[in-house]
Amino acid sequence: MSDPIYDRVALIGLGLIASSMALAMRRDGLAGEIVGTARSAETRDTARALGLCDRAVPTISPARPSRRIANAIEEAISPSPISATRS
Repeated sequence: MSDPIYDRVALIGLGLIASSMALAMRRDGLAGEIVGTARSAETRDTARALGLCDRAVPTISPARPSRRIANAIEEAISPSPISATRS
C-alpha cells in the first residue's frame, strides 16, 4: 500500500455523509489520521468503536489546521441568533 494522500483529515460531524467518507478513506488508505467531531459523547464513542476515526473530539479546535479556519467553521455551524430564539 502506498503512503496516504492526506496526513490528517478532519470531519465536521459524524453523520451519514462524513461516516461514509471516513469508511471510503479507510478502505482506500487515503488518510494517515482521521479526526471526527461530534457534540455527543455517545456519537464520538460509537464512531471510534466502529473505526470511523482515530480520534473523536467535541469541537474542531483539536483537529484544526489553523485558527482562522477553525473560527470560520465554528461560526458556520453555530446556531444563528434568529434560529436560537425559535422553538
